[in-house]
Amino acid sequence: MNETIIGVLLSIVVSILYSLYIIPRKFSKQSTYHYTLVLGFSFFVCMAVFYAVMALTDNVAEELFSWWHVLSALRGVSWMIGSLLLNAAIAKAGISKTNQWKNMQLPLGSLLMLLFLGDVVGLKIIYLVIGIIFMLISAMLFSIKKQEVNRQEISKGISLAILSAIFFGTNAFLQKLLVNQGFVFSQALYLALFVFLSAFVVYLIKFKTLKPIFVKTKQTFLPAIAGFAFAIASVLNVLAVSKIAGSISFAIVQLNAVWTILIGVFFFKEIKFKQNWLRLVGGLLCAISAVVVLMFAL
Repeated sequence: MNETIIGVLLSIVVSILYSLYIIPRKFSKQSTYHYTLVLGFSFFVCMAVFYAVMALTDNVAEELFSWWHVLSALRGVSWMIGSLLLNAAIAKAGISKTNQWKNMQLPLGSLLMLLFLGDVVGLKIIYLVIGIIFMLISAMLFSIKKQEVNRQEISKGISLAILSAIFFGTNAFLQKLLVNQGFVFSQALYLALFVFLSAFVVYLIKFKTLKPIFVKTKQTFLPAIAGFAFAIASVLNVLAVSKIAGSISFAIVQLNAVWTILIGVFFFKEIKFKQNWLRLVGGLLCAISAVVVLMFAL
């Protein structure tokens, strides 16, 4: 199969996984700090097992102790901070609103790749910019206000989501930079390790104790499942970025906005479809149009 097609398909699968891994948070009663710590631990264990299997079967030929992995470590820290902000945003404003504003990472990440990596050149930049605009319009249409909900809390949630986008957008830029240096699976391993370590440090600073971490409850399985899903998404994501331009893959991955809003509307009933169908359909069409336009930038 053509490398470009594989890259596009992988990016679409990643967009689905990035929506699914958020779902367990809605059912969890754990604090944001505890939830992120357990998610980070699950993520690291999954990646460590995956990398070990790949190494034992001689499918990894990457330098594990290169200084470039300082950036991989920075990815882990930035993702952990972004995740904390996003989880806090979800608690205040729900999945369907916060995820759309978190996707402001798209213009930031794409802009960094264009400026510093020459990720897309020539007339294709126009298609990329148009695609980004469609994605942003989609996010705005999906951000529907609910009269019965505390508006101040919604505003705080959206602000936190936008702040998380800064960290996620920077993270995407670092990912592509490392892929360009030949680090695919190893950077994902370091990402997982430093997500866990940084979450561990933040947890200690916040609670000054380790005891609650080891309490076994059904709640523990929720972030563990999320970490497993994120591990799969991370591997597929770096593979996608290694096959097509990072800014384009990154834009396609933002389709998670579509899957997330559908989950929020039809599963969690966060937004009433009958009352807001025009905006929801408009947002969906803009998201699909963005992907179509991005195909011309490949």
